[in-house]
Amino acid sequence: MNFRRGLFRLWIVFACVVIFGVAVASYGEIANEFKQAKILARNPPPSGYVVDNAPAPWALLFSRLAIALVIPASVFGAGMVLGWAFSGFLKTDLDSK
Repeated sequence: MNFRRGLFRLWIVFACVVIFGVAVASYGEIANEFKQAKILARNPPPSGYVVDNAPAPWALLFSRLAIALVIPASVFGAGMVLGWAFSGFLKTDLDSK
């Protein structure tokens, strides 16, 4: 059995599930932010008026994208480190002599 290949394939499935889950969970909120930004752009407030909590759709989109990519990358990094650490326990040809 090739554990590295199997764990890598499992990580690919995990990464796809996480990215898809974040996309589905965030879609409504991001779409609403873009709609609010579009409305605000078409109907700007009078001069001198400050908009509290102005929509920032791109900031929200990039923050959710970062979440969707950092989680699988962290799991991949942890798997690489654990694989390296446990590979030290494998028996080699030099150990048997």
